[in-house]
Amino acid sequence: FEGKVVGIDLSPGMIELINEEILSREIFNARVMVMDAERLDFPDSEFDYVLCGLCLFFFPNLKGALDEFWRVLRPGGHIITSTFKKQSDDDRTKEWEALYESFDDRIAQVPKDETEKLETSREIKSIFLDAGFISPEVVVRRKTFYYTDEKDWWETMWSHGYRSYLERIPSEDISEFRTRAYEIVKKKETKRGIPYKWELLFSRAQKPT
Repeated sequence: FEGKVVGIDLSPGMIELINEEILSREIFNARVMVMDAERLDFPDSEFDYVLCGLCLFFFPNLKGALDEFWRVLRPGGHIITSTFKKQSDDDRTKEWEALYESFDDRIAQVPKDETEKLETSREIKSIFLDAGFISPEVVVRRKTFYYTDEKDWWETMWSHGYRSYLERIPSEDISEFRTRAYEIVKKKETKRGIPYKWELLFSRAQKPT
């Protein structure tokens, strides 16, 4: 394959795991390194594409990150991102909100960064245009995955960003939270398992030539 791929992440542990995967697959044109997306250590106009999957909404300084993406892109290059689409207020969502509210006085409180959720096409197009990109496009993709059972669902919850919430629940209360969460997810159980619907916004914009 022609070209090269460079991946970055703030977590040294994540970079170590990805490096192991790259070596095991014998991918010779990819490398990864620990780096802050808001402070990229790359020359100007270095890349044809900047790919940012499910992380724009984590950046405390979104403008700074987009400015950096702009800087390292060549004229005519593209930024391609994905974010979660805003969910509808169905009964299950209301049940989750009630569960979270009942634990508000028990979970450890942490300072909240002021980040943008970017859950709508309008929001995404606006931040791209404000950053100087042109021709923003946003498409919705939907996919339903199935967990084998509630235990499979619970283990998965500890493997991504939701873990940051679970880790703030006191050890003496985690069993109660898990039991009540099981009651919610099992209501949707089917013969295939417990469905989980993903709705993502895939976006693209261009740096002017």
